[in-house]
Amino acid sequence: ISDKIFGTDGDDANLASQMFACSGGQLTIISDYDEDINDKLSAPGVLEVSIDMNLNGSSDMAIENAITTAVQLKLGFGLPGPFQQVMYIKHACFGPHCGYAALADSNSWMSVFQGDYYKDAGVQMHEIGHNFGLAHSGMGQDTYADHTCLMGNPLYSDTDGSMCFNPAKSWQLGWYFPFYKDVYVGVGQEWEGKLIGVSDYKNNPNSDKIVLRIETDTQDDYFVGFNRATGSNSDNDLCDNCVTVIKTGNNGESYSQSWNQINPQGGLLENEFFLIENHLNSGKTLRIHVIQINLDVSPGFAHVSIKFEDEVNCKNWCNEISIPWNDLVGTTQKCDFTELCDGCPECVAPEAPDDYWIVCGKKNNCDPPFKNAKTDELHEVRCCSDISKPGWKKKASCDVWGESELPGCKHAETYESADQICKDNDARLCTRLELEGDCTAGSGCSHDHDHI
Repeated sequence: ISDKIFGTDGDDANLASQMFACSGGQLTIISDYDEDINDKLSAPGVLEVSIDMNLNGSSDMAIENAITTAVQLKLGFGLPGPFQQVMYIKHACFGPHCGYAALADSNSWMSVFQGDYYKDAGVQMHEIGHNFGLAHSGMGQDTYADHTCLMGNPLYSDTDGSMCFNPAKSWQLGWYFPFYKDVYVGVGQEWEGKLIGVSDYKNNPNSDKIVLRIETDTQDDYFVGFNRATGSNSDNDLCDNCVTVIKTGNNGESYSQSWNQINPQGGLLENEFFLIENHLNSGKTLRIHVIQINLDVSPGFAHVSIKFEDEVNCKNWCNEISIPWNDLVGTTQKCDFTELCDGCPECVAPEAPDDYWIVCGKKNNCDPPFKNAKTDELHEVRCCSDISKPGWKKKASCDVWGESELPGCKHAETYESADQICKDNDARLCTRLELEGDCTAGSGCSHDHDHI
């Protein structure tokens, strides 16, 4: 028992090791106590008692009360005493209702295990999760069926225990600060970015997000995360390396049954999407779209876009460009998303497929700041990379690294040759939004005054 809970004899799938791993090293489970009770213990952290009662036919509550009385008598103080959690382990179930492995109350110090189920790290984590205030997580009509999460109770194994919790439970636990993000997507708004898995909490050089909470203006919010099956989550039971969408109540802040929305697959793969109808009572449908899943870099990530369904064809820069008319109080409006983005003159993409944007190397240094260009025109080149590269520069407000020396400065390249130059550097041409955001400004070659 001591080995399976605390790992005292080297067990590598135990409660202490998995809680430590899932929490990013923030939660430690120990058997060192403020009270000196070592002479009463059978093993580190384990106390054995006998109770004087006929177990056969006795209710769980009667047996638990008898255990509590016997423990308190042996220790000489009341429970929980110096302990934050106490696990009762019965060698069998004796009452009329034995269809369970273990049980625990929410926000409580006590859990009860029967038979050999105390050996299973997944069962341990599930019950202590209840003690921490976590409710079950289901899918479809089954309250336990979300097997992307330990609160769906998917793992019954003495050897496989590397699995954590879904995005809703992870939000409630608060282990991954500051990599949470409240996402409020109204009409004309969007969120786009990268998500990493919980096991990469300490391997996050770009400060990518781990959990998104999509606000609904109700108690029931949606939570989005990347179910990366590696490290502390390598024994994940359903939908490895997919994006999960979980709905729960109480805004994810306290005890509430959660529901995996992607039934039966459990999550979204690359190029798949999930729709939320009438989001924010707008009459419009919100679209959660997995643009890319990349497992070839460290940390692996999912690139996700969240926007309204009738805006998915709008260009990324639409939100940032003012339309040439004013409202009643003279304020310049942004693109009017009551119609498609095509109705905004400045937001329309180049008409011909052989036209591309060229953008000033630094904001306010060129006139015009951007314009269309033919593929055979000659212009300066800067490249962008989605991963860190030696010598390349990254701005705090940007998600990419930029460079102008590729090697040497490129002052007169066609679109095709520029594209190849970036590919030769294991990078890509920068997007218009990245250039307008000055993500490559100051990276060299005096290109801050040139159209890139």
